[in-house]
Amino acid sequence: MKFIFFILFLFFFSPIQAQLDALIKNDSITWIAEWDSDYIIDDFDLADLTQNNAISLIKYLNKETFGYGENKHFLTNCLWDAINANKITVFLDSDFNKIIKNKGALYREESRKRVNGEFEIDPIVYDTRFDDIPHPLSVDRVKQYRIHQLAYYNAVKAQFQIVCLAAAPLIAVDFDTSNQKEILEPLFWFKPEMHEANISSDDIIWAQTVNTRKNSIDLSKAKILKNLMLDTLFVHFMQCFEQRQDIPFWNYNGNSLKKMDMNERKVLLEEKYEPKDIKSIGLYQEWYWDERQSKLLIHLKGVAPRVRVYDEADNFLYDKSLFFRKIDD
Repeated sequence: MKFIFFILFLFFFSPIQAQLDALIKNDSITWIAEWDSDYIIDDFDLADLTQNNAISLIKYLNKETFGYGENKHFLTNCLWDAINANKITVFLDSDFNKIIKNKGALYREESRKRVNGEFEIDPIVYDTRFDDIPHPLSVDRVKQYRIHQLAYYNAVKAQFQIVCLAAAPLIAVDFDTSNQKEILEPLFWFKPEMHEANISSDDIIWAQTVNTRKNSIDLSKAKILKNLMLDTLFVHFMQCFEQRQDIPFWNYNGNSLKKMDMNERKVLLEEKYEPKDIKSIGLYQEWYWDERQSKLLIHLKGVAPRVRVYDEADNFLYDKSLFFRKIDD
């Protein structure tokens, strides 16, 4: 059994390390960062969509009787069903070093060990907590999803990309009274796939656009793994926006994206936004659940440099996206 676990570990870990090594050795990739971002996916309200990440439903194909508005935990329900049916492998950490037996995946640490037969009770120091039968955590305990990611910049194409390495449902384990917010921790980690899904397939039973707001890439908080540009990352990006007619950039025109001409780019730059004003990179993604494969799929559609907007009294109002760079052009 240990040999099987070791083979599974290599299966998950080796491609990740190989991909990172390839990015580091690629001369066109001038900047790589690693960071975690928390997404509100299930059971969200208007404030969540404004502050954390915006969500728009693309597809909802539920074979049960629940409508979309009634089933507030659809993704988590799908994940829980896959775990109970042993159709997905889950891990204790984001590096996939230790597999959790599916039987114990939906329990907190001590209960998990007991359910998996890993917990030993000292007969001399007997703990009465274990008189009770542990119960698996319900889907409504999941508050958010954490994605462990790589972001990188291709200087030749003036293009940002991401690699989603691992995903985790987050549950509240305590409450921070000083900040008046729950303290969240991963329950387990699993591997999402990164590619676009065939939205017309019946295998895809749920799909949403997920556009980052507060959880955009904050360069001041990311762990830098490669940097050949020093502090000129956004200088290069904005120079390409200003000068490279062969590289398309887009803005929103109503509810759709419209390609910007060089005059429109010039007008935007005349608003006095400079590279130093860019504080984060917004990600425009599509998330899918593949029922047949029991997999979460994440596809990056595009990115947007985001700047802070202030009022006349220099009070912060909101972050806004300056323009968009698609991933497929």
